[in-house]
Amino acid sequence: MIARFVRGFAPFFLAVVVCLVFAWLGHRRSTAVTTWPTTEGTLTQVRVVKTGDMESYPYVVVLEYTYAVEGLNYIGHENEDVDSSLDAAQTRARTFTVGSPVTIHYDPSRPQMATIHPTHFKSGWMMWLLGAVLVGGVGIWWQWRRRNDDDSK
Repeated sequence: MIARFVRGFAPFFLAVVVCLVFAWLGHRRSTAVTTWPTTEGTLTQVRVVKTGDMESYPYVVVLEYTYAVEGLNYIGHENEDVDSSLDAAQTRARTFTVGSPVTIHYDPSRPQMATIHPTHFKSGWMMWLLGAVLVGGVGIWWQWRRRNDDDSK
């Protein structure tokens, strides 16, 4: 009976492991970003974009910036999530001034990987961790229910 439970739970276990691996990788990256070196860049463009996702963030403010690392020039992009309305997005966009200096955090091994908001990387790994918990919970519930259905026959 235990072997059957383990065999039936294998796909859920595999999904949990995958979610945990992605959570661990995301967490590693989120902590690494805070130690990346910085350079000064310039904000070159600020625009409001309609995402098409009417549920969570229908509008985002897209920031474009330029920066240089070891004599090479790079262009970076960043999305500022805005709650729900075009008005809110336009208000948020007005807080940025094209031509103003911005602090860029960049990956020293891949300088094209950069951000002006190192804290943006912190939430992604939590979603994978939550996914692992949910998939594992559904798997245990599904196996428990299947076992109880078999016992009642």
